[in-house]
Formats: sequence, structure tokens, C-alpha cells
Amino acid sequence: MAVRYEDHIIEGRPATAARIISLHPPDRWHLDMIGDESNETGDYKLTPLGDHKTRLTATFRVSPKTSSGQSAPRFVKVVNALWDKYVLALEMDYKKQAMKN
Repeated sequence: MAVRYEDHIIEGRPATAARIISLHPPDRWHLDMIGDESNETGDYKLTPLGDHKTRLTATFRVSPKTSSGQSAPRFVKVVNALWDKYVLALEMDYKKQAMKN
């Protein structure tokens, strides 16, 4: 199963990036991204830690196409901010599901 989406504005400026995320339930997925400034691949893996905790390991490979692409520290900052939003949404979704049960 795969999900595909595109961005046309990235970090407030015009840019295009197409992403294909291949889902491998229940514990991993893979990202292929082709963009104006860089191409990226990413692998995500969930590992149960017990006591209702899970570790997410994300590994990225970035191939810049221009010198104006993000530096590694900037990339990490942007990805961390994005995942902070995802975590909040996932936690809210989990709490809603728990309240239904």
C-alpha cells in the first residue's frame, strides 16, 4: 500500500516536492521524495519498548540538487518540528480512541 502527495509551497516559498510513502504494516514505512532542491529517501521503524511506549527510528538520505538546499542541521530542525506536530496529532487521536472504548 502506498500514499502519494505533493507540496507546492515549502517553508513559505514556491517549491515542488512529490512524495511516495510505502506502508509496511504494522511497524515500518518508506519515503521516496523528488523535489526541486533535493531528492530524499527515508525509512521509518517502530519498535515496542513495553509499558505503552514505542521508539520511532527514522533514517534519511538526502541528495541536494542545488547549493541553496538545507544544511544538515536545518534539515534535522525542520523534520523534528514536523514530527512534533505528528506526535501531538497521534496522541490526540489515541486519546479519542481510548475514550470510545
